[in-house]
Amino acid sequence: MMNFKNNDGFTLTEVLLAVAIIGLVLTPIFITQSTLLQSVSRISRRMARVFFAKQFLIESTSVMQLKQKDKEDPSITIEKKVDDPETVVMYKVQKLPKNSVFSQFPDLYLKSTTAKWQRDGIEQEQTLISFMFQPEPPEKKGT
Repeated sequence: MMNFKNNDGFTLTEVLLAVAIIGLVLTPIFITQSTLLQSVSRISRRMARVFFAKQFLIESTSVMQLKQKDKEDPSITIEKKVDDPETVVMYKVQKLPKNSVFSQFPDLYLKSTTAKWQRDGIEQEQTLISFMFQPEPPEKKGT
């Protein structure tokens, strides 16, 4: 700080240097904060989709059990579109493929819920799977 004509204060050069130093120190902090917030937002949306897919798997299983009590083949497909976050969720029950390790178990079905969405023009997908054992009714086994 210089005294000039009995006026106390900072010169323009001192102020510019102080602002430059503060800018150099704070810029990386703001960039890091912005990157962190973007990552948290992206992960939060993804987790919301996974939790929604899990809930849809549970709900669809109970609905399917009510509708399919009398049917022998429980294969079914249910699709639902969600607006926030924008997602398409698909629930499928199907027989296990022949080349599956679990195909040796009779009456075992594969339940899957797939959540699909777009991020930056690229289609993203998350799948949850579960297995379901549904034996044939006793009167059908004897014939």
